Amino acid sequence: CSLYTFVPILKIMAHHMRTNSTIPEIYKQFTDTFSPTDNARDVIRFAKRRLSVDLKYGDVKKYLNDKKKWDERICEPFDSDFGREWFVETVQHTSYYQKWLIESYFKQRHHTTSSLASLGIVLNARLLSNYYLSKYDHEEDDEHEHEHAHDSDENKLEFDSDDEEDMDTLRSRLPFVNESRLIHAFPEYSISSPITIDKVLVAGVSVDQFAQVMLDFGCESAQVTHCTQCDKQSVSEFRALCKRIFTKYNCDVNGVIICNFDPFSLETGIEGGRYGHLSPIAAYHETADRVLLLDTFVDETWVKLDALYHAMCATTTTTTPSQQQSEQTFGYVVATGIPVGLVDKRPAASSSSSSEGAVLVSGKKTSQQEEKRRTRHRK
Repeated sequence: CSLYTFVPILKIMAHHMRTNSTIPEIYKQFTDTFSPTDNARDVIRFAKRRLSVDLKYGDVKKYLNDKKKWDERICEPFDSDFGREWFVETVQHTSYYQKWLIESYFKQRHHTTSSLASLGIVLNARLLSNYYLSKYDHEEDDEHEHEHAHDSDENKLEFDSDDEEDMDTLRSRLPFVNESRLIHAFPEYSISSPITIDKVLVAGVSVDQFAQVMLDFGCESAQVTHCTQCDKQSVSEFRALCKRIFTKYNCDVNGVIICNFDPFSLETGIEGGRYGHLSPIAAYHETADRVLLLDTFVDETWVKLDALYHAMCATTTTTTPSQQQSEQTFGYVVATGIPVGLVDKRPAASSSSSSEGAVLVSGKKTSQQEEKRRTRHRK
């Protein structure tokens, strides 16, 4: 993060994390050379001979046993022992997370409104990040108004979790949105859009329609990718995308990924309907190879990345009134240029012209669409 570094205060788990964080890294190096193993002594010998690191048998055995347990589960609750440890490790060792998205999480209230809950989480996270960044910007201006910013280390702002305000207090002070607020605001923001609130409440929306909703509510761009092939390369590209988005927009949450998937494929036992389910993702744990899915229907959960991608490759088939088969594909949306709350709504006249061509399908766009996008950014 270029603006500040988030440093969580987790003293209780500090010793455990210092010990356990090295074992996954060593085990990964072991599996890069040899086949996976359940034998702790194999890993200990590898660490001693190849890396000159002494590991305790009990620590390695516990890690291998734990790994076997969570390897068997596609979804691991965020508030479980593993889930909490993974988040701490992610924050301590990488920037693959968006804290304010997690803080802004709430569940949908109707079966078809995962799109509204996802939109609300994103808008609230952007509002929350803007609140803190604006506060620190003012503090830096006061402290350094007569100083030169030539030394990046001296001017680096560290954000401590003790500086955070209580979320209940912030909800009473900041104009956060909820599902009810979005339902009432929807007609005002979708005047020029074919997507109505009635459609959302009755049937939900597809991934392409959700991208249009993001634009209607003020996002500058919403790029849609339909997942049609669940091969190794596609999964690898999605993994790289997650890392890039989480790192680039770690602080300001000005870019997010919202996944459209079949929840039944994740062994939740829940049918997603024709348009599947929509939820943001907010973190990536490298060792476990899982993303933190802010599931608006079930709960926050760490999901195996390849399993989530497979769920985004699922399709549904419905029969039209004329007895024709219609196939619905899933995927994900990368939205950038997130507005700071509903107050940033663009006028209806310009919203229509600027959003045409702002929805990018499968990463492709015409030269005319690109020119419109550049013109919008220049403005």
